[in-house]
Amino acid sequence: MRAMTTTSPRRLPRTSPESAGVDPAALRDLVHRLDAQGGAHSLMVLRHGSVVAEAWWTPHAAEHRHLMFSVSKAFTAVAVGLAVAEGRLTLDDRVLDLLPDDAPVDPGPHLGAMRVRHLLTMTSGHAADSLRAAERRRDRPAGRWVQAVLADPVRHEPGTLFVYDTGATYLLSAILHRLTGERLLDYLRPRLLEPLGIHGATWEQDPDGIDLGGTGLAVATEDLAAFGELLLRRGRWGDRQLVPEAWVDAAAAWQVDSAPQQWDADWQLGYGYQLWRCTPAGAFRADGAFGQLAVVWPQHDAVVVLTSGSAHVQGELDAVWASLRDAFAPAPGAGVGAGGEPLTFPDLAAPVPAGRARSPREADLLGASWRLAGEGPASAQLPDLRVRREADDVLVVTAGGRTVLGLVGAPGAGKSTLAHALADALGPRRAVVVGMDGFHLSNAVLEELGRRDRKGAIDTFDDAGYAALLERLAAQRPGDGAVYAPVFRREIEEPVAAGVAVPADVPLVVTEGNYLLARSGAWPRARARMREVWYLQPPEELRLDRLVARHAAFGKTPQEARAWALGTDQVNAELIAATREDADLVLEWADAEG
Repeated sequence: MRAMTTTSPRRLPRTSPESAGVDPAALRDLVHRLDAQGGAHSLMVLRHGSVVAEAWWTPHAAEHRHLMFSVSKAFTAVAVGLAVAEGRLTLDDRVLDLLPDDAPVDPGPHLGAMRVRHLLTMTSGHAADSLRAAERRRDRPAGRWVQAVLADPVRHEPGTLFVYDTGATYLLSAILHRLTGERLLDYLRPRLLEPLGIHGATWEQDPDGIDLGGTGLAVATEDLAAFGELLLRRGRWGDRQLVPEAWVDAAAAWQVDSAPQQWDADWQLGYGYQLWRCTPAGAFRADGAFGQLAVVWPQHDAVVVLTSGSAHVQGELDAVWASLRDAFAPAPGAGVGAGGEPLTFPDLAAPVPAGRARSPREADLLGASWRLAGEGPASAQLPDLRVRREADDVLVVTAGGRTVLGLVGAPGAGKSTLAHALADALGPRRAVVVGMDGFHLSNAVLEELGRRDRKGAIDTFDDAGYAALLERLAAQRPGDGAVYAPVFRREIEEPVAAGVAVPADVPLVVTEGNYLLARSGAWPRARARMREVWYLQPPEELRLDRLVARHAAFGKTPQEARAWALGTDQVNAELIAATREDADLVLEWADAEG
């Protein structure tokens, strides 16, 4: 779990366990049980609105944010409730009506019947977590995770089967993003986070800037405690009703049978709106992987918050029930600021995994080169790994092998200039440039095909040959022979075979060209062999001036040069610009030639 500093101050009131009617021995027993299990990072117990016990296992600390995993879902559900109260949507709105731009061409009856209510209750009809459909796109240059999730087959009629589905919560975040025009975190900030005193929260996003919704939120332990207290108070914070009372009641209530998931006991008691029901009567919780928990226990006017790195979360919940089941007694006059200090545990520390000082396999690893195996286009990008000893007790693993970097942009964007600048800066032993232009069809072939007058268009290149070359280059390893690539000679306006040698031990190949991100023909095969593609976008006036000058330098009259730049080249430029969103990085280029 990552330790991240938060600016949220200590803000919840503190009191002694006795003042709030809580048995201190029971709290000590809970900490003892959690410490024995070995996974806890922090604990906070509240009664009657005050903290009565708090603990952090070093190196975890109060000022650190903690990744919440699926506790994020509960925050997303609250955001949906706020949006419903504002009239932005209803629970019976169709998902496709709310995300029309990302709907598949043929959605099918089940997707067409999917409602907001189904996303909230994990009854979307998917047979498994639909976010995996988006995660399979991680090696693609474009985002559009929403499209991927909506395209994932909906096997069941919505509303008929509970399947835990982080993709469903992600769609809720995407819906709110579209309806509000801002990311989920920003939407919640003035409505929920700031009133609760939560500052510095972060939320992981997809490639399109949509907060993941179902995971990725990071807040501090006390932030989570404040959120749990808000749920306990049915959406009220001080004198303000931050969340509609009826929404919190519905979110915490049994909405669907969660037993079909066949998880541990406390995951078979029913599910609300992104909240789980618990073993004690009336209790419910926000729940994230590895033991991120905000248990709300209305029977005892209590909240129990845990952050953990545990693989046995049921064991942590069992410890809470066993230790605290009989710990609460009436506390006449108890409440906020009742007096005293909470119970603290200053000597706790997270266990450090024990192991040998040196691996018995070290002799086999040192000096060896390891080829990683994989499936699909991304596997060609997996680097070789080399192991070396940097110090007496440190083994360092470094990536070897070949990286292919693509530079793309309209004609005259500066691709070749940047490519050669990178190669010159790194030197010939580290980088070599391979241009797409070497795969121009010859003038004779263009004449035969009737395409000579639009040379440079996407169909005047041997895209399959270019893809095959990049596949060879991506697979090249030290010890292999050199690969020879064609080049384009502007002085004769023709490609020349074997114009550049690519030695096997050069780690970086920079390839540049117009159509690296094109989505037709064999271009996607070529893209799959590039680790990243950068899109160059100079000021349009500068690009055109440079392009006209380049054409004139290679034999065209000024009039012919400008006509070509504004004719054939401009058509190509517009096609290339449509692929800009698929780039990994967009570079603003101030002055370029290429």
